[in-house]
Amino acid sequence: MQINLVGQVKDKMENNDFYEELLDKQSIDELLGEAQKPKVNKELEKILNRDKNGKPRIEISSRYNPVVNVLSQGDYDLLMQVFECGGIKRYGFKGPLFPTSINLWKHLKEQTCISFESYPRGTTFEYDDLECYRKKGLWPVTPIHFYSLQGVKSNIIKEINEWFDANKPSRASKG
Repeated sequence: MQINLVGQVKDKMENNDFYEELLDKQSIDELLGEAQKPKVNKELEKILNRDKNGKPRIEISSRYNPVVNVLSQGDYDLLMQVFECGGIKRYGFKGPLFPTSINLWKHLKEQTCISFESYPRGTTFEYDDLECYRKKGLWPVTPIHFYSLQGVKSNIIKEINEWFDANKPSRASKG
């Protein structure tokens, strides 16, 4: 099943449904459907660069620097997989952590918003609740809008998800 994330986001934005979707708390699970479910497809063209462990590598641009509202544990897990493939880490007292090694969604649930920023030491992500970002005048985007801004298409998401399900099935970000 081929899913056109960019087309769906464009249609929603043109029809003014985009912000209504945020308020309705529609999950990316519904929009991705089968693309998010792990399947082994040996004929899937390997379209991504890979690191020495075979993990897909993608570029995530901080120039858009949006805040992403993750409405479900599945949305959070997928976003953390994309962040990890993009080299984004969470820096804390214990040093840099891979995004899939922690589960921040469990604290704020549907109110969880993720932002990221580049620093000299690397790109890091932070989280807070939806109201905190709104008070700062920031309007969070859905994960599907974030993926569209970053050029992360459904076939890339599928390949990333397959790698994590095969190589990190017990990741903390999964819940």
